[in-house]
Amino acid sequence: TSITEGSLQMLVSGGWEDEEIKAASAEAVKEYLEHDARAEKVLIGAAVPALGTRPECRHAYDTMAVEAVSECLAKHLGAIDEKLAVAVPMEKRANTEQLGLWAIADCALEDAEAASAAAVVAQQGQKRMHGGLTTARAMLSQTEKNIAELMATKTSKEAELWGIESAVFAAKRLKTMAAELAAQPQQQPQLQVATSSELVESSEQVGEAAGK
Repeated sequence: TSITEGSLQMLVSGGWEDEEIKAASAEAVKEYLEHDARAEKVLIGAAVPALGTRPECRHAYDTMAVEAVSECLAKHLGAIDEKLAVAVPMEKRANTEQLGLWAIADCALEDAEAASAAAVVAQQGQKRMHGGLTTARAMLSQTEKNIAELMATKTSKEAELWGIESAVFAAKRLKTMAAELAAQPQQQPQLQVATSSELVESSEQVGEAAGK
């Protein structure tokens, strides 16, 4: 890091150029020990004066303090590296899972859109079907009406045909009887008159029978 490779390395080697740079570097190392490495207060208190002393002027206690600070920061950075070694694969896996979830969400959204479109089509088809059913019912009603009218016409025509057939039958009957009378010239006129009356009566009876 910038602390171990910058400020700490300069203080350990005694490479500062002026007191201001030394003080700023010592303060940076102190804050790092307090807030990041969470070092013991005794070590932090001994680190500042020991690091602020040039190597050739350090006493044994100062040297021990500098070595303790370097070891403390090395352990702290090692712990960070271990956490990163575990966290990086987890982050990659989490990113992969997130991408998978996004893909699933996209598929689900597409399915929802397709279902919505299918519902619209189904509703339109239902409306068309309902309209077709209404039209079919109207056509059926009209057809039934037409059939009823045709049946009434058929009944009327059958009645007319029956009347015509009855009249034809009566006419044929009269013609036959007239032919039979014409074939008997030797009969007396009185008999002929009587026979004509019978023909008229017979014709009326046939007409009445036809009318029934």
